[in-house]
Amino acid sequence: MLIAEDVLLLATDDATGKSTISALQLDPALAGAVLIELVVAGRVNLLGEGRQAKVVVTDGTPLGDPVLDVALQSLIDKAPLKPVQAIRLLAKGLRARLNDLLEQRGILRRESGRALGLFPTTRWPARDSGPEQDVRALVVGVLLKGHEPDGRTAAVISVLTAADMLKTVVQRPDIKAAKARGKDIGAGNWAGDSIRKVIQETQAAMTAAVMVSTTAAIAGGSS
Repeated sequence: MLIAEDVLLLATDDATGKSTISALQLDPALAGAVLIELVVAGRVNLLGEGRQAKVVVTDGTPLGDPVLDVALQSLIDKAPLKPVQAIRLLAKGLRARLNDLLEQRGILRRESGRALGLFPTTRWPARDSGPEQDVRALVVGVLLKGHEPDGRTAAVISVLTAADMLKTVVQRPDIKAAKARGKDIGAGNWAGDSIRKVIQETQAAMTAAVMVSTTAAIAGGSS
């Protein structure tokens, strides 16, 4: 399972198959998760600091994963890119590929229909809710019960925190505590210095991508 798959499952209602999070938040979060995965796999790195930081490909060897290899090739074609540009690039078509993969694995079920009898819709209810329940239990244990995360769970929490998606795993009264813990996890020692730097820049890029998308949507709605 990819980190992005975990994030997508947490954001998808098991019964209705609908996303519980706006696409403006979810798509950058999924892209950020894929970027982190490529960094951990040694295929991508971040050069420079702050506004000068650029995502670069350090190894173009395919990983044998259909989602990661598409992402890697897109970066090979376009890099170097600023982190926020890389997030926007990786987000294109990513959710559809992840849903297809989860369907192939028997975790989600595709349900096609039409809204108002006219507009095609696709929902993704759970066929096997076990994987989503497992990751949810791990994340809640770290955020609210003081458990120490492994690297994978810490990465999932870092993505959820950066994309303001913690409400997908904790109830409203626990949000404040979860956010504080999530920030600590993002700055923690679960990853090496180079990986932690990339994750922090990716978090900032995800936040910026969400803000830009939201602003564009508001402007479009008011025009």
